[in-house]
Amino acid sequence: MTRARQILLFLGACTFAAACGGDDDDGIIIADSGPTVDSAPDANLGCGDFEEAADATNDALLGGTAEASGITFAAGDTKVVCGVIDPANMDAEVGVVDIDGFDFENAGAPMRVVMRSEGAEELGGLILLLQVVTEEGAGTVGSGGFVDGYALANGNVTEPGTYRFSVFALPGEELPAAPIAYQLEVSDPFPCEAAAGDPNYVEAKDGSRSRRNDVVSIDWEGDPSMKLTRATGDAPEPTELTLEVDTPVLVRGTSADVAANDDYHDKDAYLLALGEGVNEVDVRLTWPNGDIDMDVLTFLADNVEGDLGGGTLIGTMEDELFTARAPADASVWLWAGAYNDAATDLPVDYDITLCPRSFTP
Repeated sequence: MTRARQILLFLGACTFAAACGGDDDDGIIIADSGPTVDSAPDANLGCGDFEEAADATNDALLGGTAEASGITFAAGDTKVVCGVIDPANMDAEVGVVDIDGFDFENAGAPMRVVMRSEGAEELGGLILLLQVVTEEGAGTVGSGGFVDGYALANGNVTEPGTYRFSVFALPGEELPAAPIAYQLEVSDPFPCEAAAGDPNYVEAKDGSRSRRNDVVSIDWEGDPSMKLTRATGDAPEPTELTLEVDTPVLVRGTSADVAANDDYHDKDAYLLALGEGVNEVDVRLTWPNGDIDMDVLTFLADNVEGDLGGGTLIGTMEDELFTARAPADASVWLWAGAYNDAATDLPVDYDITLCPRSFTP
């Protein structure tokens, strides 16, 4: 079961609310005019394991062909791909400055992809998608917008196959005067194993009808797809937890057997604070497998539009893992729910392990 969320995969690729920039109708997913053709010369950066070499045709998000990098990534490797965002490729109708795509092979190892660029602040947004390539097309498994010196996309994958880096830039008030170089580095993710032992917080405020801590309602076909619930007494669980660097935290809850009033049955939200220096939090959701598809997301507190990212949102795997990025000293909402796809094994207990860190690009 796959829920294709094109709008979120592009416009929701921002790491937090201000990451993408540009207008609300940048239009990359709604172009009616067919694929565009890049006109800039090929990039020649002289760095990394692969250099962009077909900028005129590698806009795979709009019908072009991603470049075959020849790279195979395996656990323990570090691989680097270099490219440029060229303002000569600006497509005003579609609303993007440039689009690049690079295919590579993965031997079946989880990935952490960091995009760096010294000139990204000249753009309205610089966004990275990590995608898996199948006969049906490319599906996004991780995404991130450029904030505080880097963009991040994690892929908690275990299946070998072909994967793709897709990079696209949104225009700011003015186009940059010259091409902007960027670097993509793929390596092993930081470890964040499911925590053992007693939880630091156990869900306690959901009420007799399991509706008191829903907070965010999600309808993937809606506009907007994520919004606050209509219940005036709805509130996140007051965990009183502050996440500190390199100190794992375990939150435990129960997804109740209640009727879905959107795309989810029981929905649970938790309020947490980020301690000094924390700008990344690995979030690992685990639950007993069965006819249940649970999802986990994160938001800036009191800002449902401040989507910090979520799990894979694909399938019924027992373990969903992603990295949320947030501004320093922020408070966040941690949200979990059971997707409404004939879930017959509710209620189910679940654990969310949080691994906070400080990362300097």
